[in-house]
Amino acid sequence: MLFTVNDLKHHSTFTGAQILELFFGKWGARYLGANNPDSSPNKRFQVIRKFIEWVKQAVMGGKLQEVGEYYHTGGFRHGRFNKDEFFRWIQEDKIISDLENAGIEIVNDLKKALKQPNKKQEFLPAPEGTKWKDVSIKIKEDTRIEIKVNKHTKLYDLEKFKKEVIKQAKSRNYLYLLIQSGGIITRDSVAPDEDKGKFRTNVSRLRESLQKAFGIDAEPLPNKGPGEYQAQFSVSYENKPQQA
Repeated sequence: MLFTVNDLKHHSTFTGAQILELFFGKWGARYLGANNPDSSPNKRFQVIRKFIEWVKQAVMGGKLQEVGEYYHTGGFRHGRFNKDEFFRWIQEDKIISDLENAGIEIVNDLKKALKQPNKKQEFLPAPEGTKWKDVSIKIKEDTRIEIKVNKHTKLYDLEKFKKEVIKQAKSRNYLYLLIQSGGIITRDSVAPDEDKGKFRTNVSRLRESLQKAFGIDAEPLPNKGPGEYQAQFSVSYENKPQQA
């Protein structure tokens, strides 16, 4: 069964293979099933190859964000993209006009779906499928916080960070100390005089704050030993972080 416009309402993301079927119909399916489509003289296959190259250029240029990395998982067909973001790119770069000029007929239902207003993807929570290894948090020399999710970066001043990311003061302090210590937090390094139970509670609250802010259910701070927790995301700082 081909992936069609009717399937869009059931998906917030789609794969490269589904995208080819959506835009090129049976020719997308034939391209996917061909033994060596990249060397085929078929004109429709040539347009599909060009389309795939446009997508790759958009990813490399930061216009599109993958949910996963198809460069390392067997090619474009295994890539996964946020539907709304992909459609915005299609519209902004006038891809439909380029395809029609190349002789590809785009069904009217797909054109209508592309024109429907979509809510812009917020920076946080992170897109579906994001893993902690895709996240980095840096405290800048001017005390702003730089967050990078995959290839997208956003800077927060302290007040905005308090309101939009980590709202609890104790969790922010623990996060700042975690960053200052290179991604490992221990009771001795954070609060040697603090009760062990209270330390664990505060780490747990930081863990919950991170999961809520980023929308990633996986464990961000696994226990690595007695009273020791290690971040599963990258951290760095340019100067001693300011606590709040």
